[in-house]
Amino acid sequence: MRSKSDSSIQFDKPYMPWVVFGVALILIDLVISKPTSWTFAYGVVYGLSGLTIAVMLYLVEQKKITTIGMLVGALVSLLPDAVSIGFVGYLNATTAIWIGLVGLAAMYVLNTKEIIGKYDEKASYLILFPFVMWAVFGGHYILVRMQNNMPLPWQTLFYHVSFIAFSVSAIVRFVSAESEDMQNVEWLCALLVVISALLLTVGLGWGLLWS
Repeated sequence: MRSKSDSSIQFDKPYMPWVVFGVALILIDLVISKPTSWTFAYGVVYGLSGLTIAVMLYLVEQKKITTIGMLVGALVSLLPDAVSIGFVGYLNATTAIWIGLVGLAAMYVLNTKEIIGKYDEKASYLILFPFVMWAVFGGHYILVRMQNNMPLPWQTLFYHVSFIAFSVSAIVRFVSAESEDMQNVEWLCALLVVISALLLTVGLGWGLLWS
């Protein structure tokens, strides 16, 4: 029989801020942006990328990771940038959702079934790639708008600066051997991202209505 503590949600787990982040963004997208809006797919891409990172962190904790599996998951983290400012060329957001779903499934299977390669503890460091890419995404998005004299509303700035803070806090937490202080900081940053996403979508539709 499982104990009560085993069945409860363990918010101290490193993947939980990313679960909350991903689910919250998709819920915000459904309620505020709505599936009928052309901006809807962008919110799904952001949320799906966050959930992919959550699964990667869960698999790291479960010691079910391979190098190729973690690489696939890391590549999914590029999708928000690919649909927004084109690090790898502009990508249709709906297409990105399907790529993300297939990538998430492939990442899970490659890691847990060891189809290509065996468990490799060093592969856990590949989780740093998505963290870095989220931080770069936030900074790059702001820079591109400034360089092209595009509007930069405070909601957009708040949203992407929160991304940077969330990503940096995740990096520090990962390398600091799960310090309790960094857990609190990461949760605070995750909350800021959710609040900023809510404020952004209420008036600016993920910021895409200001082009």
